[in-house]
Amino acid sequence: MRQLLVVTILASGSLICFTGYCVALIDWVQDIENGTYWRNHLEAVLETFALFTYSYLAIRFMKSRFTHL
Repeated sequence: MRQLLVVTILASGSLICFTGYCVALIDWVQDIENGTYWRNHLEAVLETFALFTYSYLAIRFMKSRFTHL
């Protein structure tokens, strides 16, 4: 029973984080299309850095987990 709870919490947390990442990516694309980043360069740098960092770490994690199969 305890293991099922842990798996459920991890799956829910992963889904919530992935949803947040998708929302941030959609916002980033919309900001590029609307020209928001031309007016606010700091926001552009910070959001782009955050998305690339998260993507890099996710790919690195996936490589480490799935190359040993």
